[in-house]
Amino acid sequence: MPPGEFVVGRSSACHLALDDALVSRRHAAIHVQPDGVFVDDLGSRNGVLVNGERIPGRRKIVHLDRVTIGSHELVLVEIPDRPLLEAACETCGASVTMDMAFCQKCGHLLHKGSPTLAGMTLEIPAVRPDSMQTAKHDALRLDGVRVDGARPPSASGVGSEESTGRALLAGIADKALALGRFDEAERVLGKSLHEILARAKTGSVPPPSRIAEATKYALRLAEGTKRTAWLDWVFELHEAAGRLLGADDIERVHELVRKLRYTGAGPVRRYVVAMRARAEGFSASERFLLSRLEGIERMVSA
Repeated sequence: MPPGEFVVGRSSACHLALDDALVSRRHAAIHVQPDGVFVDDLGSRNGVLVNGERIPGRRKIVHLDRVTIGSHELVLVEIPDRPLLEAACETCGASVTMDMAFCQKCGHLLHKGSPTLAGMTLEIPAVRPDSMQTAKHDALRLDGVRVDGARPPSASGVGSEESTGRALLAGIADKALALGRFDEAERVLGKSLHEILARAKTGSVPPPSRIAEATKYALRLAEGTKRTAWLDWVFELHEAAGRLLGADDIERVHELVRKLRYTGAGPVRRYVVAMRARAEGFSASERFLLSRLEGIERMVSA
């Protein structure tokens, strides 16, 4: 958001127009000022809530505060303004900047700890006991992704901060991809995707649903950034996991190999060799998928 006033309401004249019967024509204003970010209720019929609490007028908001307007919730994400200092990757020596989560050349993880977006921490704040009474306000909503303010239950009934953070990152990445901001989406997703591959190569293979989700993002990044390293990533992950790519993903890979003029014969050849070694136990449909992969290998090696 740029410095100044940002008006939210139902009117098309607002900076953000919400098609919501619970939202007034000019419902709220968000002010970005040198001393902070503030939200004002502009005399709306249904009020403005910050972290589940209705505000009487103006309220200062900070990183990850939730602003409820009608049936929508907005999350304030603060990105520190700092210079992108250059450094060298400790693995390959390539030039990197401090906003990178991983090396663009070799994929080495550059930062440890919590997931970040251009240096921004994404720690999920605990929900105060009083706000738990307002159930409809105890969740973050970001472009269709619901992330509970409290830790979501896992299969064992124990909360999982990792899954909460992952869902929030996915929401931010989906928004960035939808807006064509592929470099931003890559910063959000890159570290997580490379960690998935690293764990798979050490025998800690993620579940099929996680592989499918990660593959979807990697292929979208390959197309958007024009970086064929994401195609390498797809082949390497599926080789490490011992899994055939699905029919839809193979079609997508075939399209991107041609579109991006992919020349990564090594990764695709190793993957096809690994799948051939398993072919004896394949069904007829799986053997057909393998033949499609062999066609991609021939095209890349030509």
